[in-house]
Parts: sequence; structure tokens; C-alpha cells
Amino acid sequence: MPDTMPANTLKTSNGNIRYHSLKLVSPYWEAVEADEKKVEIRAFDRDYRVGDYLQLEHYNRLTKTGEGKLWRRITHILIDAPYVPNGYAAMSIEPVVIE
Repeated sequence: MPDTMPANTLKTSNGNIRYHSLKLVSPYWEAVEADEKKVEIRAFDRDYRVGDYLQLEHYNRLTKTGEGKLWRRITHILIDAPYVPNGYAAMSIEPVVIE
């Protein structure tokens, strides 16, 4: 794996968690928000691990601004060919509440 971006750390009422901030555009945002999209496919350029959290920001391409955030937890990561192209990860995600 090439050099990866480290995870961020957030202190919560349940201790510290590792998370990655990612932008997500429509219509994918709406599908994740409705809990219809349960897999996130991304370049494997970060130190993603099962149990890490994703802070997904609804990104508007026209205004170049964020319009809301969702949290998801990574429950499984698939990086094996031929199922996922080299350099990418398919991550199963589940909704969570961060306090």
C-alpha cells in the first residue's frame, strides 16, 4: 500500500475513536442517509481499519461547500482482486451516533 493518510482522533463519552473525514456528493449522500447504501468504495489511500468511523460530509459541487454530516462505522473491508480494483477498498458501513 502507498503512503496513507493517518486517521483523526476524536474524544467521545465512550473514549477516543479513529475517524476519517470524507466528502460525499448526491445521490450517494441521500442513499447513505436513508441507510440504503451500505458499502463505500474509496481509494485505499488512508489507514482504514475495521472499527474506524467515517465522518461523511454532504458536499455540493456547485457551491463547493458542505451541507451536513453523517457518521458511519466500518464493519468490513475488502481490498482483494478481482472483486475490488487494485488501490481501492470496499468498506461495509453501519449507522452510528457520536456523542
